[in-house]
Amino acid sequence: MTDLDQIKELQERRTQLQVKYQSLKAEAIKAMVAASDESRAIMLEFDSLSKEIQNINQEIYNLEYADEIKAEQERKARAEAEKLAAEREKNEKERQRLQTLKAEIEEQAEKLKGKKKTSIEHFNSAAEKVLDILKVQLTPSTMCVEPNDAFTKSVFKASKSAYKALLRGKFYNVKEKRKTKKKDPVFSKLEIQNVEGYDNDLPLNEFDRAVLGIIISEYLADNLYTTVNIIHRALIGRPGQGLKGFYPKKDQKKSIVDSVIKLMSTVVDFSGVNDSLKEMKYTDKDGNEITFRASNLLLADIIDAKINGQEMEGVIFFKQNSPLFQIADAKDQVIRYPHALLNVPNQNNTPLVISLKNYVMRRIVEIIAHKMTPTITWDNVFRRCRIVDASRDIKSDVCKNIIKLFESLLKEDFIKSFEPAKKFSDAKRSYGISFTF
Repeated sequence: MTDLDQIKELQERRTQLQVKYQSLKAEAIKAMVAASDESRAIMLEFDSLSKEIQNINQEIYNLEYADEIKAEQERKARAEAEKLAAEREKNEKERQRLQTLKAEIEEQAEKLKGKKKTSIEHFNSAAEKVLDILKVQLTPSTMCVEPNDAFTKSVFKASKSAYKALLRGKFYNVKEKRKTKKKDPVFSKLEIQNVEGYDNDLPLNEFDRAVLGIIISEYLADNLYTTVNIIHRALIGRPGQGLKGFYPKKDQKKSIVDSVIKLMSTVVDFSGVNDSLKEMKYTDKDGNEITFRASNLLLADIIDAKINGQEMEGVIFFKQNSPLFQIADAKDQVIRYPHALLNVPNQNNTPLVISLKNYVMRRIVEIIAHKMTPTITWDNVFRRCRIVDASRDIKSDVCKNIIKLFESLLKEDFIKSFEPAKKFSDAKRSYGISFTF
């Protein structure tokens, strides 16, 4: 049987299954509405047919595009081989540099042999420390670089009930923003699940998004790893190493570690964006079609390790960048702003306050970039930071913290002015903050 015969046979089989699928779908809906005893059996058969149709579609695709798939696999293999060769060359150069430095240090140590033993020991200890630092030197990022497309926003703003539904196997269609003026909507499919053994049905939130944004920024700064301390300082607007007085407290450290583990343990089926990226003609920098598959939100490991001669808790070693950033970057929907803008004097940097500042800062940058209506509404802040049902006192504190952020941004000349946003019909009550830039 030729490939064409196989394709024809599979297409006929698919047509038969699709007819049965639609029939069962109608029966399933009726059964669910009536809550009949047959609903479970119908839904099971419905799911089975759905999977069979997907498998047939994949087989047809593989047969129709066999040559293209093989060529793409070969291209990726060549690219990976070139990448590995470049990395080996880089590592060899670094190894040679370290060997040269070690030889120089040993030569200096040899000259000190006639002096006191303690001097030689001190020198050797210092030399060992220098070599240790050189191996894993960090350059913390000063800029926050975050994905800000519709798909990313949907991952982090799902309600509790919606998130639980996603974990149970439901999916949501995310309306994408075209780069052209076509009016036809384009949708990406969002599916989320936890890795096996991780049982947490609390939805991802603005704090998780802020933590992921810092980790993405550190990865893009060519760091091999980052630490909980560095993440904390970036979140509060004090990026860098060795800042006395700016180490996270025990509860702050736990919040970051819990968030990192949740990001590592959340799997998103990124293949749901492939069709929309193709439809909107987004490609990589070389003009090639972009495809994604299911992956963890954060591709990293978190361990306790000895770094630069010191025992450190919460060291995050990167495997590769988050697919969320790669997708948003392909759409050119990434925002950037200095971490230092989050440094607001006299603020208690709880997870809620950090969430507020990062959400509002991201929103301000988005408004400025796209020349949108320059207003931050309290309702949006409460909803996105999940405090809609909080007490009046908590909401009042939230508003005060946001006003402090705007006062700080005004001093930094990031904005020109701000004032309470009020409706003409209710001049006494503020519904948010309006600003100019």
